[in-house]
This record gives sequence, structure tokens and C-alpha cells, in this order.
Amino acid sequence: MRRPLLFLALLTALAALTETSRLAANLQFVADGAAGTLLYAADFTLPDASVGLSLRGGSARLQEGLLVLEPGEPNRLVYAAAGPELADFELEVETRALDGPLDNGFGVLFRLQQPRSFPLAEAFGLPATGGAGISYYLFHASSDGYYQLLRTLSGRQQVLSTWIPSPFILQGIGMSNRLNIRARGTELEFFINDRQLEFCIPDSPSDSSTWVAGECLGGQMRSTVRDDVLLKGRIALAAQSMNEAGVLLAFDNLLLRMPAKGAEAA
Repeated sequence: MRRPLLFLALLTALAALTETSRLAANLQFVADGAAGTLLYAADFTLPDASVGLSLRGGSARLQEGLLVLEPGEPNRLVYAAAGPELADFELEVETRALDGPLDNGFGVLFRLQQPRSFPLAEAFGLPATGGAGISYYLFHASSDGYYQLLRTLSGRQQVLSTWIPSPFILQGIGMSNRLNIRARGTELEFFINDRQLEFCIPDSPSDSSTWVAGECLGGQMRSTVRDDVLLKGRIALAAQSMNEAGVLLAFDNLLLRMPAKGAEAA
């Protein structure tokens, strides 16, 4: 069973891999272009030893054509950042749980802003609510069939939509799920395995998202999330452990394209 406030109590280890020449053998990126233009691509085909970053027991590494993220101890987040700073984009990435409990989190940080300059390699150990100056959205799902949307602004975290179950998520170790995000200005849309998700958005921006017995309390279910707080930033792939250690998650075939409408990259 998911607990909406669990994430607020987590200790976070954030590992950012930012030198693009070390992320994949055939990646590329551009800053802008027409709708459908490929902005960035990575298939993570470098040998194991070419990329490796450990932080207090967690790690991010390339292994057998995959980006493998391992939070290590319980209640930790590890992420690997890639590509340029973007405003609007369409993202696609394949994910797979390799080991550990099903109560995990796999997903994407986007519009990530942190007090470091690209392309220096960076590693962070921050509390779950973020560190000084760090901001991002986090869309993630779990191997037991839930999804959530968070926002951290200058280190302060808010649950935009709490954990909600979805039949679209393929559950279990070894199961693959494809995540998609469309970001166009203030409009955000999310898909799992080509099925669009709905989020429980509070009526008041200051309220917490509350989902009880299949009902969004004090809010509305929305397939398009509108938020004007963060309008540009970088992309990062993220793995989250919850109450147990042993989480091991893999990512492959990351693609970023210009969206069909409102396309503008920074």
C-alpha cells in the first residue's frame, strides 16, 4: 500500500552524470528545431567501465547496453542527468526492474535546475525535500502499479499528485514499461505504455493531493497538468528505493524530440 507522505521522509542521494560523451556511444543533442526534431538520444551502449559513479552505496553505471541505477540503502533516490537544458520536449524511455522489492520508484526528473553548470560531472547528497537551489519535477511509477508527480522548488517539495494505482503499469521484476512525457509551456502530459495518465490535482494550489478509495478528494482528476513554476531545465533518469534496500532499475533508449505544438527549447 502506498503512503502519500512517504516521500517527504526519504533521505536522497542524487547522482548526476552530465558529460554526454560518457553516457552513450551514439547520443546526440541539439537546442531546438521543428516539431519532431530529435533533440537528444542515448542507447547506453558504452562498456561497463566507461561510466560509473557511486555515492554512499548507491550507483549509476552502464551495463550491457543499459543505464543501471541502484539506490543502495532504503529510502534513497539516485538520478543520472543527460542532455541540454530544454523548455519544451517529448520524451520516451524504456524502463525495467531488474531486482528488489516491487515497492520502488522508476521515472524521470525534468526541468531540473541545480546550482552547477553543464557539463561538469556532479554528485549530490541531499535531503528528500531537495537541497539549496535545486528545483525539478519528478514523474515516477512503481513495479507494484502506482504513479506519482512531485515538484521541488529551491529545495522545497510539493506532491502535485499523490500515488495512484494504474492498470497500465506492467507489474513485477523483469517487466518493462515505456514512459512518455510531453512538456509544452505550462502544459504537462504523461503516458505509460502509450496510455495517458490522469492526476489528482488539488483545487487549491496550497493543498496536498489526496486519493482515497478511488476518489480524488478536494481536487479534480486531470489528464493535462498545468503548472507555470518551472519552464525549462535538464532531464534525468531516476530510481527510488522505499522501505527496503535491493532496488535495481534499468533504463534504455532515451529519446527527446520537439513537441508538435508550442515547441521552444532553451
